[in-house]
Amino acid sequence: MPHNFKFCPYCGGELRGDFRFCPYCGASLEIEKEPKREELPSENSKAEAKIVPQTAIETPKPSEKEVEESERGFSLRDIPPGKPVSKERKHKVEVIGVGKKKFSKELVFDGSKGTKFGKLKLDEALELFEKIPKTYPRPLSEKDNLIVFKADSLRIIVLPVEGARKYRITCVGVISIELIGFTILEEATYEEAVEAIRRFYLEDDFIKNAYRAKEKYLEEKEVAEGKYILKIPGVFRRYDIDEKVASVLYLTDKGFHFYAHDGVYYSMEMPEDLPYFTREGIQRIKFNKKYTEMEITYVDPEGKKGTFSFAFLLPEEGMRYYQTLSSEFPGRVKVKGGWFG
Repeated sequence: MPHNFKFCPYCGGELRGDFRFCPYCGASLEIEKEPKREELPSENSKAEAKIVPQTAIETPKPSEKEVEESERGFSLRDIPPGKPVSKERKHKVEVIGVGKKKFSKELVFDGSKGTKFGKLKLDEALELFEKIPKTYPRPLSEKDNLIVFKADSLRIIVLPVEGARKYRITCVGVISIELIGFTILEEATYEEAVEAIRRFYLEDDFIKNAYRAKEKYLEEKEVAEGKYILKIPGVFRRYDIDEKVASVLYLTDKGFHFYAHDGVYYSMEMPEDLPYFTREGIQRIKFNKKYTEMEITYVDPEGKKGTFSFAFLLPEEGMRYYQTLSSEFPGRVKVKGGWFG
């Protein structure tokens, strides 16, 4: 969904749709109207009908920082808030690429495998993050490790981008029993990196919510760009060796493109030169009754018949995939137990 630059007048949260109450702070967004006030005619004029204007709360203009974030694309605001958890929760923290300076607690870049700091609470983790070098003191060699802040499954990588300090925020977490690695923000500010750490500590399921939000954002963006019709993240089941491979199916105007990423894919964008099953080769698409799995029967370009089984990583969206595929392949999509065209 494109940014509309409407913001809550109370907390500044971006509003993506029509809401009666702010989804961030809960404040009422109903338009408040001033009562009509009748004006008496002056002595030198005849009584005339007065048009009494009705004023509403003006939506404040977004700051330059908010506009910059909106123009850049996906932001932490796109990730829905998770259930609050205890502020006392701890995570294992380590920092790659740095070491402690001799006779001092100061952290310095040394390109090493890093230093482990044990389990830290939020305030301790933020204090440590503040001490991490924000620039590299020398050109990096092939043997150097980048500076990476790790708090369990959250990773914040310090990278030089066009001469400015930026941070790449990535995650490796379990999504529907599969270990998935993905990028939340490619070029985050220092403040965004701190906010990501805070939310990771204070919100339950932050990684899962971030994954779902990023997938939704990329699909909407790339569908609008004409790259594909539908993106289906899931698990490809290889019966020949009884192995499950985290994968993505892309439905394009030419057919199904398949990309197996073995559980980790940080770009989260459609790769080039993917193998695919042509539209003409798709014979049947079958969903289970819970819309969590599907099986594709196809004939490949060489005339060989095969089946392709797929389990959704986002099972709650199975019905949406079913509806889209039913319209794209009329008469060839069914749910176990009955045909639907």
